Amino acid sequence: PWLSSSSGSTSHWLGGSEAAVRRQIESLEDRLKSAIAVLQRQQVADRQDTDRFTKQAIGQLESRVGAGEQQQLRVERRVAELSGILRGLSDEQQAQERQSEQLQERVRSLQALCARDDSDV
Repeated sequence: PWLSSSSGSTSHWLGGSEAAVRRQIESLEDRLKSAIAVLQRQQVADRQDTDRFTKQAIGQLESRVGAGEQQQLRVERRVAELSGILRGLSDEQQAQERQSEQLQERVRSLQALCARDDSDV
């Protein structure tokens, strides 16, 4: 209603001004849409980069964990091997101690026998 006037020139001038404002608004709208589209593409690219880096980090972590598990298995096998060796050495030491005790007992028996023989003679 305020655009309409009795003179056609005022209506035309305001109508022209309204058209210019509309064009500016449409231009701003187009620029905003374009900026939003750029941001959305950047967000997609960033998400893809993040996904790629995440997969890479997970792959490296899995590789390290796998290597750690293999090393742990090797260590456990070596510990079991050394434990067996120690048990064997302990058994051998005990056997040698028993042999030594038996030998000492035989030496004492022989000494006692020799002492009797010397006293008999």
